[in-house]
Amino acid sequence: MPALTEAGNAALAVNDLESALGFFKRLTDLEPENEAGTLGLARVYLRSGRPVMALLYFDAAQSRGAGPLAVGSDQALTYDLLGDQPSAQQAYLRLIEASPKDEEARRRLALSYAISGDEPKFETTLRPLIERRDFAAFRARTFGLAILGKQERAAAIADAVMPKALAQRVPPYLEFMPRPRISGCFRAPQTLVAMPQVSWPICEIRAVDRLLRLPSQTRKSTRSLSQLARHWVVHKRQTSRHPKP
Repeated sequence: MPALTEAGNAALAVNDLESALGFFKRLTDLEPENEAGTLGLARVYLRSGRPVMALLYFDAAQSRGAGPLAVGSDQALTYDLLGDQPSAQQAYLRLIEASPKDEEARRRLALSYAISGDEPKFETTLRPLIERRDFAAFRARTFGLAILGKQERAAAIADAVMPKALAQRVPPYLEFMPRPRISGCFRAPQTLVAMPQVSWPICEIRAVDRLLRLPSQTRKSTRSLSQLARHWVVHKRQTSRHPKP
């Protein structure tokens, strides 16, 4: 169904998520195993601030044959939103291995290292892009340093490389970013760096916990929200006729 795929991707390109959702749902209704439709739904849920659902659809797309290039860095960003930085970093590295020139994946990987507190890897990952005077890399470095708690250095970079009007709007974000994280989830809006058109909700593990309604023993055995999401799918399939993604 190329027409539905093209229509869904065009709607995503202009951030018309409601229309994109309709096109991709129609596509998967007609062809439940359609890889493009499943990937489209994953990206709609990601941009809608629903990383748990996005992860499930990315997993489904991969089970239907989608490789690293098809999934792109969006699946890795989903892991980051769920507080699972090790999985995010592995996904970014797989993509970079398959597509060494993917600069967006490198910037997102660097930010993932910053979120997990690994400053050396954060700096090393960004350095080749910084040396090429890539403006987006300077922006990523600004926010990454803020995430690492180095607000003064971050502000200095913002003043040096960003247009004055933009630089003046950055300090409130820089001050907000290093606030404490909850069980691996991060509260700062650093995802705005990776995908500026989206405003993500705060990642709050207790709220997600209530939403997923998993048995307490399962919750205690999970290390991250991405694992929790997969347990949720198993739990729902055992207790209801919840459709597969």
